[in-house]
Amino acid sequence: MLVICAGWVVVAHPLLIRNIKVYGEPLYSANQTFFYMDSFPSGADPFGQVAALGTPEEIRADYLATHSLADMTNRGATGMGWQSFIFIRSLGPTPLDDSRVLFGIIFLLLASLSLLHESTAIKTTLAIWIALSLLLFGWYIPIAAGQRFMAPLLPLLLAYAGVGMWRVMSYAQQWSRTTIVLVFGVIWNAIWLVWTTIAIWP
Repeated sequence: MLVICAGWVVVAHPLLIRNIKVYGEPLYSANQTFFYMDSFPSGADPFGQVAALGTPEEIRADYLATHSLADMTNRGATGMGWQSFIFIRSLGPTPLDDSRVLFGIIFLLLASLSLLHESTAIKTTLAIWIALSLLLFGWYIPIAAGQRFMAPLLPLLLAYAGVGMWRVMSYAQQWSRTTIVLVFGVIWNAIWLVWTTIAIWP
């Protein structure tokens, strides 16, 4: 790890030094100022427009001065709702477009079933990562939205969904046909309810 960190510093130090001299911070990125904007700048040079607004500290101070706590809470809550939809939808097969959220809900339920049998540390770590990602990228929704932001979490959840499907199939062998039909009906109604709620959400 020490070798990797040292190598990164050697390779990145010209950019780090430049950022310190020009922007006053080593890890400066124009993208970080977008967190304190209501929309992505239009025009041929959006990054130039952002730079013209001032330093990241000035842009942040202006945003906090012109937006109330209610505004920021509404942006965070609305963004988390949309990011949750995007994340669950991304679990489903791509060719189905938005309707793949139905499969995403099923896969999420299967992954949750599998995680019930995992250690508290694994469940807590995954829950924290998902919650932080939803909050961070949900806030970023007015600037850009896409499933690529939370894509690193997909393989892990789909793997757990596969284990959950195996568990369900193992249990299903012990159930009667009536029980299977009832369980399927309950699951389908739950999915329909969630999908309808999302569709009519303002």
